[in-house]
Amino acid sequence: CTCNNTVMTCQNHQCGSHETCTIYNGVRGCKPISYSTCWVEGPDSYHTFDGLTFSYPGACGLTLSRVMGLSPLPNFAVTVQKQPTEKKPKETIFYICFYIAFCGKFTTVNWSFSFPFKEYSCPSNSHYELCGTSCPAACPSLSFPFLCTQPCQEGCQCNDGLLLSGDSCVPPTGCGCLHEGRYRQGGESFWYGEGCQSLCICNGTTGFVRCSTSSCSEQETCRIVEGEYGCHPRPHATCSASGDPHYTSFDGRTFDFQGTCRYVLTTVCNRTRGLPYFQVIARNEAWQGLPVSITVEVYVNVSGHMVHVSRNMRGTTRNLPVLLDSGRVSIYSSGQNTFITTDFGLIVSYDGSWVVRVTVPANYSGATCGLCGNFNGQRGDDFRKRSGALASSAFEFGADWKVENDTLCSDGCGDSCSSCQNPVEPRAQCQILRDSQGPLSFCHATVDPQAYFDDCVFDLCISENRHDVLCRSIQTYVSACQTANVVIYPWRQNTTCSEYFNHYELCGTDCGHTCASSIDAVCQRTCSEGCFCNEGYVKSGGLCLPVEQCGCLYNGFYYQVSSKEFLHEALFLSPT
Repeated sequence: CTCNNTVMTCQNHQCGSHETCTIYNGVRGCKPISYSTCWVEGPDSYHTFDGLTFSYPGACGLTLSRVMGLSPLPNFAVTVQKQPTEKKPKETIFYICFYIAFCGKFTTVNWSFSFPFKEYSCPSNSHYELCGTSCPAACPSLSFPFLCTQPCQEGCQCNDGLLLSGDSCVPPTGCGCLHEGRYRQGGESFWYGEGCQSLCICNGTTGFVRCSTSSCSEQETCRIVEGEYGCHPRPHATCSASGDPHYTSFDGRTFDFQGTCRYVLTTVCNRTRGLPYFQVIARNEAWQGLPVSITVEVYVNVSGHMVHVSRNMRGTTRNLPVLLDSGRVSIYSSGQNTFITTDFGLIVSYDGSWVVRVTVPANYSGATCGLCGNFNGQRGDDFRKRSGALASSAFEFGADWKVENDTLCSDGCGDSCSSCQNPVEPRAQCQILRDSQGPLSFCHATVDPQAYFDDCVFDLCISENRHDVLCRSIQTYVSACQTANVVIYPWRQNTTCSEYFNHYELCGTDCGHTCASSIDAVCQRTCSEGCFCNEGYVKSGGLCLPVEQCGCLYNGFYYQVSSKEFLHEALFLSPT
């Protein structure tokens, strides 16, 4: 039953299969028949709901538990961030805080005063209690749960006479609204309906919700975030070319194209919107005598500069990082990748051998063209040629975006491309990408592994099951997951690094660890695989050196000690 404006409305209801109808805190309702607990003990010991104990020493963000798939149950997700450090006090603080959150009933010591930690701080109208109630009086029921069987917990409690409203403590007259079973604080606005057709606001004085017809702006989309529909900025989009090469457009369309020329990956076609211009070109070449091609060079034309990234570049090579156009364009390396980023949100990355990625911000939606498509949310029209007409095949589409005057090359095999004749062994080796219990499984919900699995099988088959091809195919998926900020478990057997004074990390970054520390401030903090300098050393070009052996910064460029370099109109870079 629901009480609304002095009117009681009731409807038939039945408890779920794992619930029972019982009286709890003086109120009859459907309650779970039993409970199960999952917990973390120490730095790496995990205990599941079903009693399995396992160890995982990784240091990263982890999902302890979340609701899977479609379920009528309330949605939730519990995540933790592990941050190991050489400084033991900091590590201790982290784990004690973690224990308090999950094991409050075992607390016997007022740890916040027994250790030299920061004093607990509470918001206004509340106070700190070491062992406070887990069933506080809260809006909108206004009833106080006199019988609370839950263990006490450390934290902030509302002062006497006040009620918990969201994360604030308010007098009973300051409670919000109950709208379709969900509590809203006074003054809170929210979108209602699957298409965000209405914008609603809670009147804290009357306790009623008022809705009016509205819609999302052109730069927004209606989608579910944190369990409810809302208008949110259009997300950025990423296009990639990997392997031999397999393309994925901004809108998610996948296709293969084996041309060995220079092709426009993406550029700005709609110049009427006043967006900053850019163009990204990739050059492919035949892959080690095989009937397929691979990306070997990337050209980025932006802000009046042509940045040329290559595996083996003959010409002037700048030591990274580099700032161009008063910092509007940044070029730096992290792990195996070279990044070109701009102040308007363009990000281009290239690992020097296998994968090139281009990320554009949401305001470029519908304004791009090239092999990456038009970024309009529709995969079906991605094969649009320069003329505006739709190509009938990936071969026709790719050939149309060849850079003019690039004649000493081929547009590939067309309709006669090689196919995998015996995929049994490649499928077995690539299965790690789809293994629901494997080290990459946590990424499946965010990045669908199927296309990466198909690409892996093809590349492995064409290369006759070469182990390095398998590793690169897996690394392509790992990189996509890390770009999406998803946790990846260790998957490599060989993690040695060839250079001196460095080591392998599954999720590392060179940001803040180079001789050009003032330039590092602009780099992306997304982690990646690779070899990184040991503690006490910083990156200088491709070497790890003590800080005292660093070179010089001049006009946004970093120069190694005793180097002699000259500025050219084009900037040539080779990833290290």
